[in-house]
Amino acid sequence: MQLSAGRDMTLSTVTTSAQDHITWDKNNRLSQGVTQSTGSTLAGNGDVTLTAGRDMTSQAASLSAQKGLALMAGHDVTLTGAQNTSSLDEYHKVTGSSGDVIENHHYHA
Repeated sequence: MQLSAGRDMTLSTVTTSAQDHITWDKNNRLSQGVTQSTGSTLAGNGDVTLTAGRDMTSQAASLSAQKGLALMAGHDVTLTGAQNTSSLDEYHKVTGSSGDVIENHHYHA
């Protein structure tokens, strides 16, 4: 498999995210989220060659070849990863029969 670009070649990511915000009742809530990046995948049964006339940039790509794998660029080859993130913010308030606060639970990640 051969891929070539006269100037720049960029293999980028697709980023998806989701957020949830839930309030059960007074002072009991949950917020959570996730962000995921998916990179390009190139796989070849034989040799795989990627050629760029100038710069080649790849973020979180998966490149594989059963034989040889070659990346060639006239200037720079830049290979970077991607970061997936998740967040959690949960708060629970427990009160006694007199209405006094007995416990506060707050989780944050």
